[in-house]
Amino acid sequence: MVGRATARSVRILEAVAGLLSAGLLMVGLALTAAIFLAPALVGGSGFEAATGPRPDRALVQLAVGLTGEAARLFRHRLPTPARVAIAALILLAGCAALWWGWWR
Repeated sequence: MVGRATARSVRILEAVAGLLSAGLLMVGLALTAAIFLAPALVGGSGFEAATGPRPDRALVQLAVGLTGEAARLFRHRLPTPARVAIAALILLAGCAALWWGWWR
């Protein structure tokens, strides 16, 4: 019975880490596109000073998202303790990337 509860909690942890990394990947892609598109799209709107997001904020989120998705691709080859550690690191890195990009 303990094995099932442990397996379920590992799957939940990996699912939350996967959702966070996929979301960060999508936000990172959108912010990276905005870096190049914002100056061209808002040129005639009175926001001439608009330059889009800073590249460091976009690239940090993109890097964490890509790393998390790469880890999810190779997770089936790893033992359970390594999977738990990687999922926890993805969650911590994702929270740090969100703090860096949005609340700093």
